[in-house]
Amino acid sequence: MKTKLLFLSALFAFSFSAFAGTSVDFSGSYGGMLTVAVDSVNPTMTEDTIALNLEANGYYTLTISDFSYSGTAIGDIVVDSIQITNVNGVDTLTREGSFAGPTVMLMPTVITLEEGAIYSDESIFLSINVSVPMASLTIPVFFAGGKIVAANAETTIQNIAIVPSLASESIRVQAEAGNNYVIYSIGGSAVKSGVLNDEEIDISALASGTYFFITGRKSAKFIKK
Repeated sequence: MKTKLLFLSALFAFSFSAFAGTSVDFSGSYGGMLTVAVDSVNPTMTEDTIALNLEANGYYTLTISDFSYSGTAIGDIVVDSIQITNVNGVDTLTREGSFAGPTVMLMPTVITLEEGAIYSDESIFLSINVSVPMASLTIPVFFAGGKIVAANAETTIQNIAIVPSLASESIRVQAEAGNNYVIYSIGGSAVKSGVLNDEEIDISALASGTYFFITGRKSAKFIKK
């Protein structure tokens, strides 16, 4: 009897834990900045909208419609089987493995979800690689934005000013103090986070390269010398 009770308790705990990761529905449209970073120094940034939908199997499907690169239409980027779990207060998007994407000029593409996160203010950050193996080409794609609601259809991420935009030691961000921020590398990894205040942000420990600064529904890029 005791063994049976222990088994049922363990099963209940597991079920509760699994349910806790999917108890919030993040479905909807997100408007923001879509960045194509093949050129890591001067990435292309355009306003766009993506869709995130919860499927019947409990996983999410992400869609970036009519994606193009350097004037070449690649088509819809669809990432299925996405799991969203809460990790240290951040809802994290994961999808195991790479999978076949649309065919471009008879060349197949391979899609990989590198990183994704949804924050408490319903802002979102995504890092996706679109690879074309036959052309030895990898297209890093980033999206940073905010959830669009019916009462506020213009909810999109906005650009903010970073001074200086080319720096080696520190930067100052012209945004409202008290908000959380995250700095992402061009590879999609979160390299620094904190809370905005009136002080400069130390970037001396970062490697040289291009970075994305995200705070709430605002973003900017800067270059570390």
